[in-house]
Amino acid sequence: MRVAAIWVLVACYGPTPPEGAACGGGGACPTGLACESGVCVRGHGSNPDATSDGAIGDAPVIDGLIDGMIDGAPDAPPGGCPASYMAVSGQTSMYRVVTTQSSWTNAEADCENDGSGTHLAVVDDAAEHTAVDALTGASIWFGLTDRKVEGTPRWVTGAQPVYTNYGPAQNETGYDCAGIYQGKWAWGDCLTLIKYVCECDGIAPDPTSY
Repeated sequence: MRVAAIWVLVACYGPTPPEGAACGGGGACPTGLACESGVCVRGHGSNPDATSDGAIGDAPVIDGLIDGMIDGAPDAPPGGCPASYMAVSGQTSMYRVVTTQSSWTNAEADCENDGSGTHLAVVDDAAEHTAVDALTGASIWFGLTDRKVEGTPRWVTGAQPVYTNYGPAQNETGYDCAGIYQGKWAWGDCLTLIKYVCECDGIAPDPTSY
């Protein structure tokens, strides 16, 4: 950008040599030309907005890279996870296993206390189900509930489940909290005391959903 600034100053206060004319001492080249070896020549192709360092022409590429990084942020491993959370192969989230038995609501509160992007595990696909289930091999709470609207399950992040893995007996009627039981999803009394798994994915929980 420094070269662009010098170009502007020279263009304002000195003559503008045409293509093929000498440059560098008394003036700068017109738009679309570059001063190379003391002569105004066409550089940077036919882009009339390109400066001698290509800054303007490169700007859309840089913007695209930044946009891509921002758009991809939710899928990237969160860098602010507490030390108590561990990485799991094949997953972008990190997890914390709690073997102390707890009710569903107390388990969610405990997970949330770890940070702004932590909550009971949200299982988005079969691979994550397998990974979360393998963390304990026991019955656990995860972050699915229909406490707000009976029969309309929501994850604690407010999202609706796009993947499910219920066992033969779903037991949804009369029960409001879900977890994994014998390798399958099942509903149970929210006051039941069992283990649970917290997830750190950088997505804040939505209290209006539970």
